[in-house]
Amino acid sequence: MASCSPIVQITSRPIRISPSTTPGQYTATLTSQVLLPGGNYLWSTDNPNMVGFSLSTPSTGPSADHVTLVIFAAFGKAKITLTDISPCSGSSASDSFTFSLTDDVTVVAWVNAAAVSLDYPPNSATDMVVNSLTNATTCAATLLLWSQAGQTGVGIGNNGLTNAERIFANEFLISQTGNPPPSTQTQNGNGAEYVASQNYRFRNRFQTFFEIKANATIDSSSLGILQREFTPDGVTPEPCSGLQLFSKAVEDNTNDALYATTDASIVYQLKENRLGPQGQAVNQYLNGPTGGDFTQTTPWIWSVIQFAADGTTRPWLSGSVNSNLQIFPAFQTYKNGELDALIFQGNLMTFIDLNATSQYRIPQ
Repeated sequence: MASCSPIVQITSRPIRISPSTTPGQYTATLTSQVLLPGGNYLWSTDNPNMVGFSLSTPSTGPSADHVTLVIFAAFGKAKITLTDISPCSGSSASDSFTFSLTDDVTVVAWVNAAAVSLDYPPNSATDMVVNSLTNATTCAATLLLWSQAGQTGVGIGNNGLTNAERIFANEFLISQTGNPPPSTQTQNGNGAEYVASQNYRFRNRFQTFFEIKANATIDSSSLGILQREFTPDGVTPEPCSGLQLFSKAVEDNTNDALYATTDASIVYQLKENRLGPQGQAVNQYLNGPTGGDFTQTTPWIWSVIQFAADGTTRPWLSGSVNSNLQIFPAFQTYKNGELDALIFQGNLMTFIDLNATSQYRIPQ
């Protein structure tokens, strides 16, 4: 009877998933090979709420050596099993694998100017800092002087500003460089018009699929990408007029990339940037230590889209360098084009009092 013992193998491994012609659905072609032709095939899944088999390719019978897997708009993990029944003995053999498909997640970082109050210093009507910044004629020249001084290490202690003036200057500059939030109705973080405007601090978009090992960890060699975007960077409005008359390039962190933890429990995409050199020098002048290196004064902002091995999106947290969001600015997150979460902007001065060591700490 040994010669009638079936052997079956699913050969389309690792699984390759593509968007379907039906919006919100995905497909994959599954193929197989058997030792004894002429048997009956049976494809099945442990998650029929997530996946099924196309009617165009029968999932049972002698011709079901290949099928089209259909993945509905339900994201998570599913086990696929192929059973082959021997044509001569009636005995059976099976092969299986488990995969995850994640949500299509977008994170938009934007500065909420309305959340920034202006705390005017005493005698603000005659205060030189207030008058210099609020006068469009002198504002740009003032920032240029501050930037040049910051590059030489001028900072708290020798910039001549009172603490009240320093706080006002920070609040004024942020309140003048705010971004509108993406429309929850039409722009969902991915709308072409919204992306083209670049009126945000940054966008981060990620969707992936992968197979899961027997120990319930991610098989990194099977990783496939459906969506991966985190450019272009946003265009910060020019603070003296509040318009985008010109822009200063931001600094991208060289750590921006796709990662998996060494224990293969999480796969994630990091997007991180901060003000460019001119803005960093102004920040050094206002907030850095005397004699400080202006490149080491400005904290980073980031978002980290994290997926667990079962395909679920990790919760959004802020508050430390280990969190998947910086405490500032505001963030809006989307799943599959729908608004998912609003993360409010943290305290401005708490953020500003950080420095360049405040960057995402990549988990091992």
